[in-house]
Amino acid sequence: MKARPGKLSYGSGGVGTIGHLSGALFLARAGLHMVHVPYKSSPQGVGDLAGGQLQMYFGTPTDIIPHARSGKITILAVSSEKRLREIPEVPAIAETYPGFNLYSWNGVLAPAGTPRDIVERLAREVTRIVAEPEVVARIEKIGLVPSGIALEEFAELVRREHPFWVEVVKTAEIKAE
Repeated sequence: MKARPGKLSYGSGGVGTIGHLSGALFLARAGLHMVHVPYKSSPQGVGDLAGGQLQMYFGTPTDIIPHARSGKITILAVSSEKRLREIPEVPAIAETYPGFNLYSWNGVLAPAGTPRDIVERLAREVTRIVAEPEVVARIEKIGLVPSGIALEEFAELVRREHPFWVEVVKTAEIKAE
């Protein structure tokens, strides 16, 4: 990549996705330049990677692991702080670039103005469900890490991560489409 800056391409599931942001941050920290190819869907991008049209693809475990298991692609690293339980043989980027820790999380949101008692009940139920052993097993099977957190912790997570992601978007010069 260093010998051919801007000549190789990497794909993601679209502009602004966690794959795009992870790729942009990784390349910036590694001092590399590749052309970003945004796809409308992960299957298209993974298909082009498997077919040799892309040199790299940044996607989520749910997008990638099935294709790696089929032998169509090779996972080089994960962007989480530690290796994933589902694919322990794959190193974390942080093993080479200490402090690199990008992960996607999912949250359940409600419209502004939703009564507080409804929001609190929804948060309690989601936390309870995510802790059920069969739900934990299904989530881990697809390479994700289940973690139901309290309502206030989730709000703090969003507040804490917002400036980081704003900086990633700015550094990578990502523009909304």
